[in-house]
Amino acid sequence: MNDQSKARAKKGGIVRFNPRPVRIFASLTSRNLGDLVGQHIAAASIKHLFNTASLLAEATVATAIQRTILGYNQHIDCHLELPRGHRVPMAAFDVHSGALTVNSEEWNRLGGRFTNVFLAGYNVGVEIIPSLPYKARFAYPESKIDQSSQILKDRGLDPDRWFTVIHWREPGYLDRPDEILRDVKDVSSFHDTIRHIIAKQGGQVVRIGHHGSSQLPNDLGNVIDLSDIPDSFDLQCFAISRARYFIGSCTGPNVLGSAFGTPSLITNQLGADAVWNPDDICLTQTLRTGDGQLLTGEQFFRAGFLHHGLLKNKILKSGKGFELFQNTAEEIIRCADLMYEKTEGCSGWRIPDPVGTLPAKRPNYMPQPLQPAFNTSLFADNQ
Repeated sequence: MNDQSKARAKKGGIVRFNPRPVRIFASLTSRNLGDLVGQHIAAASIKHLFNTASLLAEATVATAIQRTILGYNQHIDCHLELPRGHRVPMAAFDVHSGALTVNSEEWNRLGGRFTNVFLAGYNVGVEIIPSLPYKARFAYPESKIDQSSQILKDRGLDPDRWFTVIHWREPGYLDRPDEILRDVKDVSSFHDTIRHIIAKQGGQVVRIGHHGSSQLPNDLGNVIDLSDIPDSFDLQCFAISRARYFIGSCTGPNVLGSAFGTPSLITNQLGADAVWNPDDICLTQTLRTGDGQLLTGEQFFRAGFLHHGLLKNKILKSGKGFELFQNTAEEIIRCADLMYEKTEGCSGWRIPDPVGTLPAKRPNYMPQPLQPAFNTSLFADNQ
């Protein structure tokens, strides 16, 4: 040891030794579509905060949709499929007692017992995605692409022209109760938007939704309506992943566009969530306050009212004269034209980028606690 090394040794200090690989355990168990997709994207995005990390997950696959979503997340290195209501107990991570083991070769190979980052509850959800420097994306499985493409072509979608996917929330979806604030009251606003996309923008339109959704008017017979195909969630996701842009409303599927990296316009929104990519737009409903103010977008958000549960259970029941107004056709069409301009480079079916833009330098740490955030530049009022 030379003199310089001896001098350094005498100073003392904290020295890292035996560095451990980053192993992330995520609980991806929400029953709600939007929340479940948010959990997947948030966990995958956190994985990419590190140069090298393994993502291990417990995932509920009680429904076909839950299993399908799991298949889109190519960032997971090991997943444990659990029946509804079951969870991996904390004792499985007790490295000293070894009293409880997980029956999975992959889990043991990746050292699941030695997990050092835990993601669950509010620590992994759609609200934290905007705060992360990298937003992971879903990838549609290559093994299904040819079949799904052919179905869309057989339904009349021209493979050489671009198209928009559109969805609005309606009553009658068996897995979710009717919702007075989020169900679209006047679907003609979306019908007019479809007409505008076809006649003024020159695009094709694919309509998605639950089986049994309302019939489209006769003059929209050239719209490819996938809602009349039972159990077509996977096909609808494929269409979203190939669309020039996606239009949704305040309901679970609204996050699917951003999850696949497809520029998205979310209408009638009642929360600061659902979109997080630079070309997305969040178009909120309008809140009239008791003193007559009309709040939209960032004003709505900064007033502390832009929260579906708060609006539904407290504010609108306060007796102080608050009232909500859903988007008009003119509002949606203005934003659809913005989406058309933002995506001018897409002249045919979208060629998806399942990776996106990685950060130039990964921080190699995760800030705690993870906090909800929203990019206010995505509000329609600010575009």
